[in-house]
Amino acid sequence: MEKLNPEINTTRFVNILDVDFTGYASGQPREFKAHEEKELPVWVAQVIATQLVNKIMQEKHNIKTLADSPLRSSLFAEVLPDMAEEYKVKPLSPEEERKEIEKELEKQAKLMESFQKESKDKDEARDKEIEILKKEIESLKKGKVAKK
Repeated sequence: MEKLNPEINTTRFVNILDVDFTGYASGQPREFKAHEEKELPVWVAQVIATQLVNKIMQEKHNIKTLADSPLRSSLFAEVLPDMAEEYKVKPLSPEEERKEIEKELEKQAKLMESFQKESKDKDEARDKEIEILKKEIESLKKGKVAKK
């Protein structure tokens, strides 16, 4: 198998959205109609595919993490079908995709929960410290008043 040169070789890019999409490579906009396929240089296709996959993950599935996952790989396989075939990556079935979405949302919810707990713990520690300092200030004030 010939090694891919991302600057010379091209690959098929598919806008898998039901709406038009604009991606950017080297600061230049590239517009794609809904479900449009275009042959692009590999590096351009990869850059724009990342933007499209991020958009789908965040806007369609409400998954905010950009971490690699089977769902992301599946979306990339749909957006870059020739590369997916070359690397033997298959899109998930609708049922597998649904399960992966649920798993990602659950993982995201647990992460948010841990951030909220950490924030709450820090707030409580700060509030306790503030109360201690208030008492110390009051004590110092009383001490100064008594000395006068």
